[in-house]
Amino acid sequence: MEHQNREFRSQARHDVLTDCYNRRAYEEDWARLREEVKAVPQGVAFLLFDCDRFKSINDTYGHEKGDRVLTLIADALVMALRANDRLYRLGGDEFAAILLRTTPAQARQIAQRCQSLLNAKKFSDIGINEPISISIGIAFCEADQINHIDELPKQADIAMYTAKQPGRNRVALFGDDVERASQTLVASRETSAVFQALATPGMIEMHYQPIHSLPGLEIKYYEALARIRHHNTLILPEAFLPVVSTRRLETGFDLAVLQQVDLDLSSKQLQAGVGVAINLTAQSISQPEIVSYLLELSRHNTRHPLMIEIAETSLITQVAEASAYLDLLRTAQYRIAMDDFGTGHSPLRYLADLPVDVIKFDISLIRKLEESSRGAQVVADFARMMISTGYSLTAEGVETEAALRLVEDLGFAHVQGFLLAHPLPLEQLVAHLATAKSGDAQPD
Repeated sequence: MEHQNREFRSQARHDVLTDCYNRRAYEEDWARLREEVKAVPQGVAFLLFDCDRFKSINDTYGHEKGDRVLTLIADALVMALRANDRLYRLGGDEFAAILLRTTPAQARQIAQRCQSLLNAKKFSDIGINEPISISIGIAFCEADQINHIDELPKQADIAMYTAKQPGRNRVALFGDDVERASQTLVASRETSAVFQALATPGMIEMHYQPIHSLPGLEIKYYEALARIRHHNTLILPEAFLPVVSTRRLETGFDLAVLQQVDLDLSSKQLQAGVGVAINLTAQSISQPEIVSYLLELSRHNTRHPLMIEIAETSLITQVAEASAYLDLLRTAQYRIAMDDFGTGHSPLRYLADLPVDVIKFDISLIRKLEESSRGAQVVADFARMMISTGYSLTAEGVETEAALRLVEDLGFAHVQGFLLAHPLPLEQLVAHLATAKSGDAQPD
């Protein structure tokens, strides 16, 4: 009976799927450890792990393979932790570990080992070809600050969401830098602005940046860029997009953008014959309500040729479905552009599998062209290959005359950047065009 009781207790504290400790064990251990370290102070690190884009993976490949992904992640994390460290599955795709007698440097080293072991896992063996990654938030409490130990889970959560932001290295240690970087995730202004914008028509304001043809620099398209007007303050994408991403509001936000573009085009203030390029997330392009609205929006094609820009930095898990929807939109006269090319996940696979007409080289590649390096030659050769294959290339972020000459000589079809024009709200853009036209009509 005593042996069976021990067995039942052990089973009750373990996760059935991954065999690591479960939330019940975590709550019991955390309560006990908090009291122990207060009695005998020592450095404590709290690590929080979250699988990136797990919902998309689960939806695309099914729950059985989603479960297999979780077991492989758990195996990698257990191997990376020290012998006496415990891994807890808190629920879904979220795991935690509590490290005693450690330092911030050791905690970060263990987190990086977790990343390395996970990267070594071959998820293609279970039929998943997209990269599987985790974001790790670390919170640390010094021995002489042990009275603040109760704050560690919340701090690790903030650090983990910070690690998910674009440009981060997937591991973040809570501190001053993380607090500043995570303001968009926890501060009231940006979060409130996003939710208000989704509920209040007109708060999302589109700014339009010209896309010029080469040669000649004639305006062929305007890229519609979203801003949020909140209490007379203009909030830019780098501030509100992390909120949209972490709250998984991509489809709702993209729908609100389409509605505002629809209103702007319906006003007929933009000159006829000039196209409009609309940014969408990869998550949205597979949503029927987004595709349905785009088909309705295609009525503007007779006055303004329309283009959809999909950021290459977005992971497209439902490639076949996205490709079918994009083919449908092409029949409605949309052109399809891959935006931010050179910064994302699987560019060559996307080019092979998706019906793409235009490739927009990211500003980082354009700046590389201006260098005297092997990298510049690689970018130039790749551009020539893309052009010979039939793609139309657009250079983003052109800021110097030298860059303009380089992309024109390489055969880029279009160019945009601050050298030529900044994004402007519709009313200011129309006023600017009227002033320019009036100036052209005046005699010398």
